[in-house]
Amino acid sequence: MLDLDGTLLNTIGDITDTMGELTDRFGLRRRSEEEYALLVGKGAARLIDDIFPGNFDRKALLAEYKENLAANSFGRTRPYEGIPELLDFLAARSLPLAVFTNKPHDLSRRICRHYFGENRFTHVAGQKDDLPVKPDPSQGLEIIGAWGIEPQECLYLGDTSVDMETAENAGFLSVGCIWGFRSREELSESGAALLAEQPRDVMAHFLSGKLLTE
Repeated sequence: MLDLDGTLLNTIGDITDTMGELTDRFGLRRRSEEEYALLVGKGAARLIDDIFPGNFDRKALLAEYKENLAANSFGRTRPYEGIPELLDFLAARSLPLAVFTNKPHDLSRRICRHYFGENRFTHVAGQKDDLPVKPDPSQGLEIIGAWGIEPQECLYLGDTSVDMETAENAGFLSVGCIWGFRSREELSESGAALLAEQPRDVMAHFLSGKLLTE
């Protein structure tokens, strides 16, 4: 099971541009990609809360941000180097693949179809208004229920402390990807069972059997 932003795709440029349009319009400081890389990961509502002071209409801003992001997510966003090869490697071993992300659900599905094709993943589970966001593991557990496997049989690959906490809450094996938005230190401190510098390291873990023993 895989996170999306910062794990499969480098989306930070399009997120920064979309938020920049909003902050410019209200006369707030435009933040950098490096700043947004430390802010994203907890869902769009939390991002709006972190950027806009309390006197703003957060509900209206959230709706506008989601609408704008849906239009702006196909500009600078790209798969990380080595991700297509990793997905091919896993699929060749008949391993089920799913995306579990805090990005809005409908947009996540569109993005996955656009960058990875129609049938790459058995499930794409994003943020829905009637469900809690990660680190609540509910949607991830629902996916493995459909797969017919136990939590300890599932690997969760992500790039933030939220992802590592999600894996722990679900009982998944947590693998932190260093190529994403956060640091090795954050991933280690938040309980990553394994760390991968590059997507090929995940393949190496599988081939060495470490994913079964560590």
